[in-house]
Amino acid sequence: MNYIIYFILDCLDTLAVTVIMFSIFQYPIREYLREIGIIACILAVASIVGRELMGIGAEYDALNHMMLLILGLRFLIKVRLYRSFRIVGVGMIGYFAIQMSIVAVTTMTGLVDASMLRHSNSIEARLVQLLSQSVSYTIAYMIFMFNLGISKYIRPPHDFYLDTRITKEKWSVYTWVTVSLMLVLTCFYLYIERSEIVAALILGSILFTIVIMLTYRRDTSIERNRISI
Repeated sequence: MNYIIYFILDCLDTLAVTVIMFSIFQYPIREYLREIGIIACILAVASIVGRELMGIGAEYDALNHMMLLILGLRFLIKVRLYRSFRIVGVGMIGYFAIQMSIVAVTTMTGLVDASMLRHSNSIEARLVQLLSQSVSYTIAYMIFMFNLGISKYIRPPHDFYLDTRITKEKWSVYTWVTVSLMLVLTCFYLYIERSEIVAALILGSILFTIVIMLTYRRDTSIERNRISI
């Protein structure tokens, strides 16, 4: 039964990350529900095998989620690799910042015991997951309703044979997203292993702000396409 609950909540986690990154980048979520469902199921199974059966840490599980999400966008939804990096980077960092905000509020108000959050099957961890998911869905809906997306790429599938050169922009995307995701893993370490919730919240929020600013500064005159969910 625990595995079933874990599977469902992990799928909802992946969906929360996906709706955040799709709403920010103005991708039509409904057109890719089948692919998103497949990606969510793969990530959930990988997480169960990794955390529950092999006993790997939460930070390594998060790294697996990042890599599988990037590969899922690349091979199932057909998004170019460097764009997959950028989209997943923004989505993962955004969801982490939301989750850390929920953790900070619930622990300061005494709603949950911070020491129990490191146990993936604890009631406290599941409550934080559900609250984080609900807030993420609400924020994504608000982004869509008020047209707050900051970048509008051509919707997938992309033409992988068009402009395959590794340009300076692509290298910069790979670099800052990789650095950002490594910092997210550092936040996970502070949160899970050291219980430094406030430090993780501050670092995650600053990181998300920087990533959003870098993304917003991109030349949006290239491949803009107004779409709706």
